[in-house]
Amino acid sequence: MHEPISTPLVDDEDDELTAEDLPYLSSIFNESEQDLFQYNTQQPVDYFAFPLVEENIPSEKPILNEDIFDLLVRIHRLVQKARTFVTMTRLVGALQRYVHQRIDPKKGAFILDSKVRWNSTFKMLDRIINHRNLVDEIFTKRDINGLTTAQKVKLRSLVFTYDDWELLNALRDCLLPFEKVTTILSGDYTTQALSYYALQVLKENFYQTSDPSYYHAIINKSLSCQYEYYLDEFLPSDQKIIMKVAAFLDPLFHGDLMLNKKDYETAKCVVMEDMQRISLTASDISASPSSSTSSILSTTTASNRMVEFKSSLMAIAKKKTSIPLSFQPITPDLEMAAFLNLVRDNELMNFQLFWKTNCRALPRLSQLVRRYNVVPATSVYLEQTFSVAGAIKNLRRASMSSLSLRSLMILKKKNNIEKIRSFSQ
Repeated sequence: MHEPISTPLVDDEDDELTAEDLPYLSSIFNESEQDLFQYNTQQPVDYFAFPLVEENIPSEKPILNEDIFDLLVRIHRLVQKARTFVTMTRLVGALQRYVHQRIDPKKGAFILDSKVRWNSTFKMLDRIINHRNLVDEIFTKRDINGLTTAQKVKLRSLVFTYDDWELLNALRDCLLPFEKVTTILSGDYTTQALSYYALQVLKENFYQTSDPSYYHAIINKSLSCQYEYYLDEFLPSDQKIIMKVAAFLDPLFHGDLMLNKKDYETAKCVVMEDMQRISLTASDISASPSSSTSSILSTTTASNRMVEFKSSLMAIAKKKTSIPLSFQPITPDLEMAAFLNLVRDNELMNFQLFWKTNCRALPRLSQLVRRYNVVPATSVYLEQTFSVAGAIKNLRRASMSSLSLRSLMILKKKNNIEKIRSFSQ
């Protein structure tokens, strides 16, 4: 039924996205033409059951829960249509050749989303929108060589209207911040400070009114409700405090935390309480050049009459000279003041370099940094330990035997491990 093609349309990375879904999806198109035709005629899906949204609706109009639910149902159906269309372009040989001949290699081919990839739905919609002209051409062209009657009927049921394209564009725009945040949080070692900043950016994006589209407003309203549940009510309070304190101790995100006065004061109070409970040792006190009291007094000059007068009074009263401040343990208040001044002057300094330079001047805070900012924001860093890519990337594991590497690559199919072991023996 499907003619094979010699040249693959998608790259290896795209194939990995949908490798697990292809067996199920290919079964859709392995049915006979008669069964597929009966399925489409007996069970038509009405994607236009919802009334079109009127244009130029005032933004002040309140958004009801019923409006959100109706649009979410419509989005679900529209995304299902998009998945079905992408599946056909990837599995039907005639459509694969047609797309391959007209695709721009710089834009990439159509891809499917996957549950294990957080931003894959955005990428799928973005590819479809970028190839909008090609998609409309496929829907309107009736004489694509190699298509069966059932496949043509299926394509006609997937046509995107103008309003569908508007909804797809709005959905892509609302998912764009999530794609950016996912990319940022998928780094080698992202801290809780970055997670605090990322969540604040998402929250502020939900309440932006720059987009006049009514679809944008409803989608952002739905996202804000989910945000309030999962990240305001569901998230443990201890984790919220850790993110705020980590942002407070990071020079790059300290200024962003100050924009939220409540969060800033909360983080500052927690830091001050922790500093009060830390007792400094002799090694934590900043060292300074040793000098005796007599040498200090001998350096007084005529211009420094106040210091000389103070020394004479202390000699009359037989009072001991106070220890210089540079030799005294710094108090939590002075350490906090010094930290705020350093952050003000070194806001753009690298995090590691900042604390490596000022760890002696800020002994208590440097201990808190090692406690709060060492916690990773996501499990990506930890998952690399158990992944083949992370094992190969790690030089200490690059010397593993071929048997170990082969065993790692088929952990999902444990029943085949014994076959490989017997083969190697």
